[in-house]
Amino acid sequence: MFVSSFLKKTIFHILNTTIIFWIFFNPTLFSFEIPFSTEEIKSSSNHISEFLRIYPADSLLCPYKNDAWFWHDENNLYILWEGEIGNDFEKGNFSPRDYFVKSDYLRLEIITDINNYYSYVFYFFPLLNKYDAVRNSNLHQDKNWDSSYEYNSKINDDNWVVKITIPFQDLRFYGSPPYHWKFLFTRFFFKEKEFFAYPFATLKMGKDYFRKGEDIVINEKIKKNRNYHFRPYTVINYDILSRKINFDKENFGMDFSLKPNYSTKLKLSVNPDFSDVPLDDEIDIYNLKYAPFYPENRYFFTEDFNVFGVDNYTFYSRNILQPQYALKFTGNTKNFSYGVLSTRDKQISEDGIKTNDDDFYNIIALNPHKKDLNCQITLLNRMNKNYHNEVIHFVPNWEFAKNKTIWLDLNLSTREVDGLRKNGYFFRGGYSFLKNDFKISLKTETMNKNYFADTGKISEKDYYYWSVEALKNMDLKHDFFKNLVTHFEVEEEIEISSNKIIERISDLSVYLDSKIKLNLWVNYKYGEEMYFSKIHNKWKFFVGLEWEKWKWLSPSITVSRQKTLVYSFNDTFMKNYFQLSLEGDLNKYFGYRITADNIRYENFPESDTNDDNYWFGNFDLSVNFSNSLSVTNGFRFNNYEWYDSIGYLGMFGNLKWEIRKNLFVYVGYKGSDIYYTNETEPNYKKLYFKMIAKF
Repeated sequence: MFVSSFLKKTIFHILNTTIIFWIFFNPTLFSFEIPFSTEEIKSSSNHISEFLRIYPADSLLCPYKNDAWFWHDENNLYILWEGEIGNDFEKGNFSPRDYFVKSDYLRLEIITDINNYYSYVFYFFPLLNKYDAVRNSNLHQDKNWDSSYEYNSKINDDNWVVKITIPFQDLRFYGSPPYHWKFLFTRFFFKEKEFFAYPFATLKMGKDYFRKGEDIVINEKIKKNRNYHFRPYTVINYDILSRKINFDKENFGMDFSLKPNYSTKLKLSVNPDFSDVPLDDEIDIYNLKYAPFYPENRYFFTEDFNVFGVDNYTFYSRNILQPQYALKFTGNTKNFSYGVLSTRDKQISEDGIKTNDDDFYNIIALNPHKKDLNCQITLLNRMNKNYHNEVIHFVPNWEFAKNKTIWLDLNLSTREVDGLRKNGYFFRGGYSFLKNDFKISLKTETMNKNYFADTGKISEKDYYYWSVEALKNMDLKHDFFKNLVTHFEVEEEIEISSNKIIERISDLSVYLDSKIKLNLWVNYKYGEEMYFSKIHNKWKFFVGLEWEKWKWLSPSITVSRQKTLVYSFNDTFMKNYFQLSLEGDLNKYFGYRITADNIRYENFPESDTNDDNYWFGNFDLSVNFSNSLSVTNGFRFNNYEWYDSIGYLGMFGNLKWEIRKNLFVYVGYKGSDIYYTNETEPNYKKLYFKMIAKF
């Protein structure tokens, strides 16, 4: 009897433990199961509704009703969203693709690779603007990824309805059904600058932002559709100065992409053209120790580039001026991602003098990863006749506890020119800790004088460096202020060969966001810097004010007073800086941006090369007749005096017209003039016509 009773209890406990274990570790039990259907489904099983406030992050339920239903067929994911709207509903304005508009909007993020911490981001606006991106593990969005998603938008007095179609072929994923993904759905109210989301997740959570996504399951096999795209184009350039039309074989090019499966992608560009890329903004480059970094704005060198795991110091794509071809292959599996890139620059000569070499650039990357550990391994190469440079880039990153990460970045280089070889190293490492609103980061790095990364951009060598950084980001329960961000950093750089200081800086910043959309930021920086064996003390006090109250006018003013080192004199001078910025949307067709900056130094000695008082500015005007037809115009200006030149004016205009789906026409103008005391000298003036078809 006792044995029988004991046996029953034992069996009961085993079953109970088994059930608990199954509940805990069965990934589908609490997942949101997306039903398969070729027709719209509205039921409780595929429905979500409770959107909670994430900014401010107080978890309050959205005061307006939200309902969303999910279903899929073998080609697409579908979402039907219905929401109440009030008198403050902002429709926004028309815009070209991937231009953010000031309006209410919805945002859907789909996470197909739970271990790799990235998401596909889709935005939905009242006027059917399109903006899509990839949110990387650092939580920043890369808008250079484009999908073929579609949606419609219907608005009446008190309701907004959006029906969404997201093709599976645009997403990168692996494995076979059932597919285990996650999603995050967000609603933004423009007037109040409030975010509500399902489920509750904020960017301040670090990688927890991805982990807290709602689990979803797709049980049916996703169909493999047409997996290639072909995009030929032709460009006609007219040089106004020489009065010549440049039209030969180099005016023809093509882009070809192939997806052998849902986890890999091949892209080939032959003679890629960037005529429609606007002029860079004018910035203050007249007292820089090193040449400035300019952001990449050419599509090929930004799309899917995160898989290579490199920054500008290792691979600075703007070294490649005019590629003859560019080939890129990327992919991922459950345990690793990988990529290959190869391109060759074009040799350029002016007046018989070679100004650019036809160098080859190559990258091979592999990133094996587990849930909390990944290790980026990248080999970079630049070469030509009698010359080559290689860098092995090795970056292990380990999240050894929740939001506690240590990382290393080891780079070894070899460079050979005409038989002379040099080997060097560049090492970085760090630790970061995130808890609630507080983040701290420690970092150190060192580079010897024989390190070369000719694919990248290196400013200085022969140094070691350390820094400590702390950030506090708090939502405030205050009648006036909404958010407070404080940032403090101390850093020091030492020359290895002499063991002398290169630079030492302490930096304190405060940012305040108010409920009337008046934002304030203050920065104080103090430090010392050695230049040509002389140590200089320097400081900077900076105040900025921005008001986002009106859609048609968002002004910001920045003023600064500082004691700064002027490198050409190897001495410090007082400097005053002023910037006025205005931007806005006048209506749904017209938008503008204006910046005007003034730099003024005190007590400058007489010099033909250093101007002590100058302006530079940027003006952009966009005219959007619809989301498929837009004209952007811009001016770039400075009046910096250098010898007998007294200023510069650059102008551009681009018309983009999507005549019909997958057929685009671009017409534009680029030109600049350099102004001298007694004359104006044209720098370049070109017209272009470009047609692109997608198949």
